[in-house]
Amino acid sequence: MPERKIFALRLRHGSRRDERRGSGSLEEVEKTPMKNIKRFAARFMRQLLALMIMTSAIFVSFSGADEGEDLYRKQNWRGAFEFYKSRIDADQGGWEDCYNAGNCLFRMGKYPEARLYYLRAKKLSPRSRDINYNLQVLGEKLDVKDVPQSALASLGDIFTEDEFRTAVVVVTWLFFFAAMLHVFTKSELSLWLAAALFVTGAFAWGALYAKMNGGPKGGYGIVMREEGMQSGPGASYKVIASVPAGMKAAIYDEEEGWLFVRVAASSGWIRKSALAEID
Repeated sequence: MPERKIFALRLRHGSRRDERRGSGSLEEVEKTPMKNIKRFAARFMRQLLALMIMTSAIFVSFSGADEGEDLYRKQNWRGAFEFYKSRIDADQGGWEDCYNAGNCLFRMGKYPEARLYYLRAKKLSPRSRDINYNLQVLGEKLDVKDVPQSALASLGDIFTEDEFRTAVVVVTWLFFFAAMLHVFTKSELSLWLAAALFVTGAFAWGALYAKMNGGPKGGYGIVMREEGMQSGPGASYKVIASVPAGMKAAIYDEEEGWLFVRVAASSGWIRKSALAEID
């Protein structure tokens, strides 16, 4: 009877090794709770250490943000810009850092560069009122007009690519659900619902395709200084237009340090060094 009682204790504490052996001393069994306590303490210490590391990282992140804000409040525009730019270059910042960098450049009077960073911020947060307002103010100061876009491509100014992907997945699943519902119920309501979801899904797929592939081959950029547009990829070609600083250009081709772009209603070649890409 005592051996059966000891064996039951081993099962309770999960000692499979003792179960296979079918024997063991009472001293070995009594050590099992202490082993569990030590194992629990070790696991707790690991989790506590991980929590401390995460808390430290968050604290450092907020401290860094406060550093940039302090520089900005002290009107150290260049120092604040360099701080935000370092975060952007290290992939540590989001649209807020691009927006703040644009604010610093605006304060320094570097309007084309400010527009570049505002547009980078808008790509990450297209519905931000602050970004859109500042872009409107800069557009008036620079007297520039963007390249016209198609209706589907213009949706990129409202939604991000990730939001389009999410919408496509959700609408597709809802369509299949409505279709299966119609198969089993044969109701007219489910048929109309499936048809509406099909049209919505087709529109969402088209918008996503336009967002990913509908733009120019080389993306978009901002002209950093006033530049002459040539009829060919070289300075020896005829100047066909003058492109003011701050203009948004659609990039279609590149050849030997020259870019073929479309700016407003004009198309031609400009030096690559005169343009900074938004993407």
